[in-house]
Amino acid sequence: MEDALDCFAAAALVRGAAESWEQGQMKPSDAAKLWTGMVTDMMPQQVPLPEYRKYLRRDFNLYSHCSNQLCTWNLFFNPRARDGQTGRLQGTLDLNIQGRIINCNAHAIDAFETAHILEFIELIRRAYSRLLASKKELLEELDDIEAGIARIMEKHNAHRCQEVRRPPEVARLEP
Repeated sequence: MEDALDCFAAAALVRGAAESWEQGQMKPSDAAKLWTGMVTDMMPQQVPLPEYRKYLRRDFNLYSHCSNQLCTWNLFFNPRARDGQTGRLQGTLDLNIQGRIINCNAHAIDAFETAHILEFIELIRRAYSRLLASKKELLEELDDIEAGIARIMEKHNAHRCQEVRRPPEVARLEP
């Protein structure tokens, strides 16, 4: 998704980038360099956009390109008993061969996807600002969509769903 966002942003915002992309002469990493430096007001925090994206890539890079760490996202806690003294659940981490939904992992993935959607919306606003200014109904529809997605993102932020150094299902078992 980051590659798609970078290519879209560069093609939509940087003069000449669409032609380079169309001719197959622009890699996503080149596209990212073209547009992220020119957008300084996209982040609500005081973190510059290139820095934010570097941290995001660092956190998710552990799971890219079929690494063995990616498999840990398919482990789930299978409770077996309760500790008689502490009342704490005891169990095993099992491989999810039944295709169960691991809710806390799904929320972390959704938080990542939701953040990308918000970035795309902001880029659409920038790239198509003149069209949106002339088509108020489109702008209102985009505002409504963004507001709903922002509410979802706020819930993810409140639950710290974007902390993905370890899959949430595995991380919750750490003392």
